[in-house]
Amino acid sequence: MFYELPCDHCLASGIVDKETGATLPAEELILQLQLRLREARESNRNLQEQVNLLKAQDARGYGYMGKRYHGD
Repeated sequence: MFYELPCDHCLASGIVDKETGATLPAEELILQLQLRLREARESNRNLQEQVNLLKAQDARGYGYMGKRYHGD
């Protein structure tokens, strides 16, 4: 129902009504931005979990300052 459009008349949000291209009312704009923020935070949380899993799998062999210890 909504799509992003870079423009000046959309309150600098890039979000307008899909059918009319008109600026969204402030209440609807706030709701849309909150939904997108929630999605972005969830995506970031998932990515951070993946990074933590990768770090946990490769935790062996690192020493001072994160340097790899080869035993030489």
